[in-house]
Amino acid sequence: TTHYLELKQLASTDDRFAVAGMQFKNGKPTYKLLPGVIGESFALAVAERLKLPPAVIERAYALLDTETRQMGELIRDLEDQKLLVEEKADELRKREYEMRELKADMKKQ
Repeated sequence: TTHYLELKQLASTDDRFAVAGMQFKNGKPTYKLLPGVIGESFALAVAERLKLPPAVIERAYALLDTETRQMGELIRDLEDQKLLVEEKADELRKREYEMRELKADMKKQ
């Protein structure tokens, strides 16, 4: 896992390397390593949460090249979509369980 886009790209295209990313939910680390996942660097989000001076964070963001910013935004969007899908899948599993319980109760009557 790395913050450097070039290393992420190398690892995703060269079989001698493996990629992994740290899981973040709602901008906070879960400290779970996700093998095979190229994650977004949340360094600036962490810096904001730690209350670093806004001028420092703005300057750091300004120093990111366009490609890195765009890649970060794409990865964040994908991570948000994945989280939404996982939440919906959990909700469906819960409803499926409830339906089975209702069906079992109806059979008893």
